[in-house]
Amino acid sequence: MNQRYRRNGIGKQFIARAKEIIIDQGGFAITLNSGNRAEWVDAHAFYLKNGFTAKSTGFVMKFS
Repeated sequence: MNQRYRRNGIGKQFIARAKEIIIDQGGFAITLNSGNRAEWVDAHAFYLKNGFTAKSTGFVMKFS
């Protein structure tokens, strides 16, 4: 989310609404995929604060 819109409750509302829709459709989870780069530290803290659990480790092999 753009920096100027952070800390206004928008993300929290978005998650709450998404959860409502998912439950109404018979779903039971939200899965996020987010990289481990330094610029995502704030996003990861937000996810944890809002009920997500850090779960996966990803791997990639690049060829030049």
